[in-house]
Amino acid sequence: MALGRIVDNCVECPFHGFQFSGDGTCTAIPANGPSKPIPAAMNARSWRVREKSGFVWLWNGDGEPGPIPWFDELDQGMVYAGFTDDWPIHYTRAVENQLDFTHLPFAHRTSIGRGLPGALDVITTIDGDRMHMTYDPATWDGRGFYVEFIAPGIWRNRLAPNVFAFIAFVPVDEANTRLYLRFYQGYLTVPVLGQLMCQASNLFNRYILNQDKRIVLTQEPRSTALHMEEVLLRSDQPIIAFRRWRDRLLAVP
Repeated sequence: MALGRIVDNCVECPFHGFQFSGDGTCTAIPANGPSKPIPAAMNARSWRVREKSGFVWLWNGDGEPGPIPWFDELDQGMVYAGFTDDWPIHYTRAVENQLDFTHLPFAHRTSIGRGLPGALDVITTIDGDRMHMTYDPATWDGRGFYVEFIAPGIWRNRLAPNVFAFIAFVPVDEANTRLYLRFYQGYLTVPVLGQLMCQASNLFNRYILNQDKRIVLTQEPRSTALHMEEVLLRSDQPIIAFRRWRDRLLAVP
C-alpha cells in the first residue's frame, strides 16, 4: 500500500486497485466490477495518526490519544539535518545502548569517550514516561551535558546550549529497528547554511553511531526484558527504569 496513490480521498492499492477510505473501509474492488457488493471482511484496520515535527505518529491504544511525546524546545528556533540507519536487532537493544553511560570510555575511546573515567556515577530522575540522566552532578542545573528519554522511543543528548543530538527508535519488526538521527542547533539558523552545518556535524554523528552499532549487533539475546539472565549494575539505572516501564506497558491487557 505504501506504493499506492490517493484517488478520491481513498488509498488505492498499486497491485489490484482496491481502494480504502481513511477509516479502513474498502470502497472499491475493480476485479468484482461495480455491481457486486464489497464483503465486510475486505475492510482494513485503521489507526489514528498525526503529523508533528517531521514524523507521523500512530495511536494504537483505546480511547482518545494522549499528548505526543516530544521535546518541544527542538521546534523553537532550531534547524536540523538528519539521516536514518537500520539495525538488524530488536529495538530494546538499540534504546538501551543510548541509555548506557559506562560504555562511553570503551566503545568510544577514540571519540566522545576520550578522557572519561571508567567509573561514572550515573544520576537518573524519572517523571512518568520521561527520564533525565547525567554522569556529572555539576551539569544537573541544565546548563551542561545531559541525556533525556521519553518512552516509548525518543532520545536526545544535550551537547551544548542550543545543540542536541536526537534519535527516534522505530521498531520495524521483532528483529529490526530503524533509527532516525537528527542534529539540532540554534546558532546558525540562516536557511541552507544552518542545514549544511547540521549535515557536516552528522558525519561525526554517523561515525559515533557506527562505533555503537558494531558492538550492539553482537549482543545476545537480541532483545531485553526486565527479568532475564543478565546482571545489571548501579550505573545501569536508566536501563532498569526503561525495562520497568516496558514491563508495565506489556502487562496492560
